[in-house]
Amino acid sequence: MSIIGKSNFSVGYVKQRKSINKFDLMRLYLLRHAEAQSTYPDEKRSLSERGKNTTIELANFLKAKGAIAIDEIRHSSLARTGETAQIFNAEMNLGLPLNKITGLAPLDDVRILANQLQIEEKNIMLVGHLPQLSTLASYLITKDEGSILFNLNTCGLIALERYEGYSTNKNNNPLWVIQWMLDPQLYVS
Repeated sequence: MSIIGKSNFSVGYVKQRKSINKFDLMRLYLLRHAEAQSTYPDEKRSLSERGKNTTIELANFLKAKGAIAIDEIRHSSLARTGETAQIFNAEMNLGLPLNKITGLAPLDDVRILANQLQIEEKNIMLVGHLPQLSTLASYLITKDEGSILFNLNTCGLIALERYEGYSTNKNNNPLWVIQWMLDPQLYVS
């Protein structure tokens, strides 16, 4: 696991899967791909120079703040998400595996991915698209697949934490909490 900085929730570094305040904690980072070139076909669009630079600035901002703990980075099959993931990984000096997965396309069913995340043990970053990431974050919080509570601009990031052993619904689903949200307006110079 690569740890950058301190957790928002616990005192000190979280280096192993341990119980925190009697709840097991998993971190999920949802990163929308950086700005892509306006070319076709859509699935092969690479990042623009501005998109590459924004990804570098995001990584530098997070590194300076010590705000993230990731075990693995996963991205959709579209070129711009893989490129965003690769640049972020390199700039953060994480050396993490980058895994292309299904379920992150813009119109994929978020319930499938959400069910997988309910049992995930790693701290992961998902690099994807709109409306998928906004819908996923909203669904994890509300369990309402029709809600979109968050707007992610390109290279925007949402950090969530999942707490096992604590639930607010009768299905005993883990509690998901938004820890923070970062828009490029806050870190791009």
